[in-house]
Amino acid sequence: MEAKSIRDARIAVIDDEAANVELVVRILELDGYTNVSGYTDPLEFLDTCRFLPPDLMLMDLRMPEINGFQVLERLKQTVADFDYRPVMVITSDDDRETKQKALSSGARDFLSKPVSPVEVRLRVGNLLHTRFLQLELQRHAERLEDRVKARTAQLEEARIEILERLALAAEYRDDATGEHTRRVGRESAALANALGLSLDEVEDIRRNAPYVARKRAVGERIETDSSSQTRPDARRIDLVDRCADIDRLRIEEVDRSSENEREPEVL
Repeated sequence: MEAKSIRDARIAVIDDEAANVELVVRILELDGYTNVSGYTDPLEFLDTCRFLPPDLMLMDLRMPEINGFQVLERLKQTVADFDYRPVMVITSDDDRETKQKALSSGARDFLSKPVSPVEVRLRVGNLLHTRFLQLELQRHAERLEDRVKARTAQLEEARIEILERLALAAEYRDDATGEHTRRVGRESAALANALGLSLDEVEDIRRNAPYVARKRAVGERIETDSSSQTRPDARRIDLVDRCADIDRLRIEEVDRSSENEREPEVL
């Protein structure tokens, strides 16, 4: 669950010295942070992170059982969004090599021991501000994605409606019964199903078949695109054409039978 404000952010302090942990926790609590946890055992901290990783970590590098560099490497493997959860290293090692290694391992900032309360508050505030900006950007991206999905669904519904209306208009041009394109759609879908196509492909063929039949009936060119969701590909058009030809032959046979029945008997 995400924190509602910076003061509610989950903060973890990890150091093998209990006095150092208590000092930093106390500084943060006095500054108004309400969700600060301290750990003297880095393995216990790592176990907790599997279920509820903190928004910010303040960690010593020199610890006996497992050092800070190893903790950072394990966090990369277990925390999916580790890159967006800042780590501040608190250490007495002030040499350049240590800082470079910590930065390359995922640390975002440094504090030198003994810590200054003012510096702790300022640096923690800056890191959490960045963290919450990243969360807001993430939420904004998710909202945009939802809108795109909703708009895509609306366009798909509109496409289907257009195809159905075109098919309906074509029915009154293709044959007297007004059922030719519908039959082509049903038979094309049945054939696609018999060929083992997926349910989505079968449904797409059923919807596109009347459109293809109408285009064929008036001699218009059909644009194909195997990667498009709005244009049928050549394979599907061939299947629909076969069904349309069969249905057209059936209509012609029915018409010939009707004409034979209407012919007057020769006396």
